[in-house]
Amino acid sequence: MPSKLLPTSLRIALLVLFCTCNMLPAQAASAGRPRVVAILGFEFLGEVSGGRASINATAAHRGRMVTEMFTTEAVRSGVFHVVERTVLDTVLAEMEFGDAGLSGSAAQKIGRMVNADAVLSGAVSEYRGELRIDARLINVADGRVVLADKAFAADTLPSISDAVEEVLEKMADALAPTTGTPDAHSLANAPVKAPAALQFSARAAQPLPAAAVRVTASSFDAPTEQANFEPDNVTDGDPTTAWVEGGGEGGTGEWLRIAFDTPQQVTDIQCVNGMGAPAMFAQYSRIQDLEVELSTGRRVRVQLQDANGWQPMVRVDETVSWIAFHIVSVYPGERARRAALSEVEIAVGGTPR
Repeated sequence: MPSKLLPTSLRIALLVLFCTCNMLPAQAASAGRPRVVAILGFEFLGEVSGGRASINATAAHRGRMVTEMFTTEAVRSGVFHVVERTVLDTVLAEMEFGDAGLSGSAAQKIGRMVNADAVLSGAVSEYRGELRIDARLINVADGRVVLADKAFAADTLPSISDAVEEVLEKMADALAPTTGTPDAHSLANAPVKAPAALQFSARAAQPLPAAAVRVTASSFDAPTEQANFEPDNVTDGDPTTAWVEGGGEGGTGEWLRIAFDTPQQVTDIQCVNGMGAPAMFAQYSRIQDLEVELSTGRRVRVQLQDANGWQPMVRVDETVSWIAFHIVSVYPGERARRAALSEVEIAVGGTPR
């Protein structure tokens, strides 16, 4: 039975609002869901000498290097979720775009297709051994440039890394949620709004320790060089990753199970059906009918919407030690017969009695 301990925490939504009221500003910002960012390639403009720029094969790799450093540091920060490169490449290919030097409107369009909150692009130039990194951050919801910044670095890895971290800190401030202002995530998922009881739970998520949760599945599809489809993808908080079953029967009969180290008083469950990235959504099958099984023995049959974005799954109101999800039927994918599930979020109402 394929299984794996979660490398990251399960996003358990604690419906205790007073906890967020007592946080310091920086803590309150981190309490919301991580911002989804698509990082386009940083263009290397060349080495400036005598007012003119020239590019050679040795220096041209710096743009790619800076792009990779932004990706790595953004993920490590825990503030951002970065759209997987394989998803971004698919969208760029379909739109016949390169990933450097795009206009603001084109970057906004790409951001919408990959369900991102923001798109980061920029350029790198060199002058007498010093690098200048120019970064531009576009808010996908309204197309505004919310950050245009520059950072300077010596031509050494530690110095470049420091410059990248400096820009990322400003990005986090620029994308900090503002009360009453919808972000790209909520706008993109407007057709599948959850009930009021669920809408704030995704924002007030508090994690259980990683060792307290275990996700298993009946099967999962073989990984590629760019991505894996393991069951713990449903709890990583990133809708561009997914559990993809590997049973070979179109998904029917496959199951996913989430177990807790200690019993939890579960109130609601919501999910992102199928592949969360819009460009990939129709390619894989989505779950239509699902049987939710609780450790108490209760079983509930639900029908999910064939729509991208967060949607309510089931009301529970029980103390349970595990929850299993059994696929009964699917909405067929256009290319792949495998069924996918991107996210599962379990809301708990307090300490179990």
